[in-house]
Amino acid sequence: MQEPLAVSFAYPPAMYAMSVLAWRLLRHSGASWAVVSGSEDLPDDPSLSGREGECVSRLVRVPLRRSPSAALARRLLARAGLSWLSDSPDAYRPWIRGAVQASSDLIGSSGAGRLLVTFASPMSDHLVGLELRKRFPGLRWAAYFGDPWARNPMARRRGFDARRNLRLEDAVVSAADLLLFPCQEMADSVLAPYPLKAKDARIVTHGWEEGLYPAGQRPRDEGLRLLHAGSLYGSRSPGDLLQALGILAVRSPSLLDGVRVEFAGPGSDIVESLSGGLPKGLVTSLGGMPYLQSLAAMRAADALLLIEPSDPGSGVFLPSKLVDYIGAGRPVLAVCGRGAARRVVESLGGWTSPHGAPSATAASLSSLLEWLRASRGDDRPWGAAGVRSGFEASSAGRAFAGCLAELASQ
Repeated sequence: MQEPLAVSFAYPPAMYAMSVLAWRLLRHSGASWAVVSGSEDLPDDPSLSGREGECVSRLVRVPLRRSPSAALARRLLARAGLSWLSDSPDAYRPWIRGAVQASSDLIGSSGAGRLLVTFASPMSDHLVGLELRKRFPGLRWAAYFGDPWARNPMARRRGFDARRNLRLEDAVVSAADLLLFPCQEMADSVLAPYPLKAKDARIVTHGWEEGLYPAGQRPRDEGLRLLHAGSLYGSRSPGDLLQALGILAVRSPSLLDGVRVEFAGPGSDIVESLSGGLPKGLVTSLGGMPYLQSLAAMRAADALLLIEPSDPGSGVFLPSKLVDYIGAGRPVLAVCGRGAARRVVESLGGWTSPHGAPSATAASLSSLLEWLRASRGDDRPWGAAGVRSGFEASSAGRAFAGCLAELASQ
């Protein structure tokens, strides 16, 4: 296969979920890639530093730069509530021109990129693909949607901004040869206005890989550790879970003996300010941690907690953190609405409860804690084996490689 080209602003060691997703799919595709990615003045993930070259023959970093006048205009527009004028489709729009030029140079220098994959978000990546398709009509292009675009339930757009992004989304969906999604729920949502493009949709899920988790027996102590790993932002609120712990502390205090509930990730410090009425030491914040360290923390925990957004329609997301949880092989309790996360957790055999129902969450927590104590000492990976294997990185890689072969045959 001719060397394919991947465009992903987020790529290791940048500290984004899409960095890991793109890196993992490329590594398990069986191909050697040319990659155009971004760079900005933000801290990198030290656990991924030095691994970005795996499966990559050429890696071009295009910095995100704004002129002083553009940066000033952006700040003024933000103060006026008009950020969309400078940040549509997103804050990475200034990166597009440089990424298009770098990609064009790679294609022109050696023919790399007859096959193109763009990974979004940010959605600006897809606009790079759209411009490349215009410049190189023979290009075969797969657009990977890690998030919805114009109708993203966690980034609702209004007025001119909504109409502009609908036009951009329409142009990308119409021009791409294949449209890749992590789950069927997202594919159905994004493509609802484009029924004729449903035939071009393919599901390429997130994947987990055993080699990234620590080997050997996990540490043991007398208590039970429940871990929530990941960002708490927007409507991802720990409120239901903390209220559920409060209910158990009153009704069944002995059930919480030796239990520690830990929150790791950006925004996790909010839990300590919200848990003042709970028994001392029950809830702690670990702060942010590098990706590979978070995988080790998952495997060391007795159970894992997932909090999904409560925004209407947010069931279209399949959180990459849930797939990391599956790889850790620990029981999962999710506070979530109907959708992809609930479907996967329940198919694994896990516990779920809806948003806004702390009593139901308390009942799920109680059942989980009782199960953990009854199965103490059983170190077999938790979760339905068939479901776990379906999310292995090798399985996701085969699906992705199949999409590349399909593109190459067109």
